[in-house]
Amino acid sequence: MVNLGTNTLADVKLMNVDVKDNKIILSGKSKNYAAISSYKTQLEQIKFIKNIKINDTKLNEADNLIDFSFYFDEVN
Repeated sequence: MVNLGTNTLADVKLMNVDVKDNKIILSGKSKNYAAISSYKTQLEQIKFIKNIKINDTKLNEADNLIDFSFYFDEVN
């Protein structure tokens, strides 16, 4: 288990995990861009996660949160 930090957990909510074409896609919502970057940095410390990329970020005006998605290569 990786400690994602108290600020990160409060500011990032993981909403979906999906697997497509040997890539794992994580998507969710965040209060700010810094929390997304911090979350990505913490995920990179997990040994079975390789080549993680931020796929998309977009401000959702309906809830004033940032919708985001990451993807990384599936590691066997």
